[in-house]
This record gives sequence, structure tokens and C-alpha cells, in this order.
Amino acid sequence: MDKLCAQVREQLPNSQMQSAFDKTQRTWVQYRNLNADLTAKLTSQGGSAYTYDYLSNLSVSTEQQIADLKAMLKVLRDDPR
Repeated sequence: MDKLCAQVREQLPNSQMQSAFDKTQRTWVQYRNLNADLTAKLTSQGGSAYTYDYLSNLSVSTEQQIADLKAMLKVLRDDPR
């Protein structure tokens, strides 16, 4: 995902947008982690399945973010600016 983020970042037209993208990615990682934690606590009810649920939630969220970044990269590369 780091490589994909770097590819998106380099396609952004200026440093202001790059900074906004960086901030967005950092915020997304915090959200992903907190959401995975909460969801795992709810589904496992604090039991032995917590770690499995947490990692599964991280994986699903990360896969979705990768798909979103790929779509963003495609739009940026196809933009005729």
C-alpha cells in the first residue's frame, strides 16, 4: 500500500494537495485501526476471537482502501491536464 500511496502522491498536481493526501492517509490509518478494534470487540465480545476479528477487519478495510487508491490513481493518470 505504501508504494501505491507514493504513486498517487506523485500524480497530485502540487505540494498542497500532496500534504492533504498525506494527512488523509494518516487519518484513515487511525480510523481503520480504531474501527477494527471496536468491531472486533463487538463481534468477539472480548473473547478469544478478538485477535482474529481485529486482523480480519484490518484486512477488509485495507483491501477497500487499496481499491479506492487504485481508482484515484487511474483518474489522476487519465486526467488530461
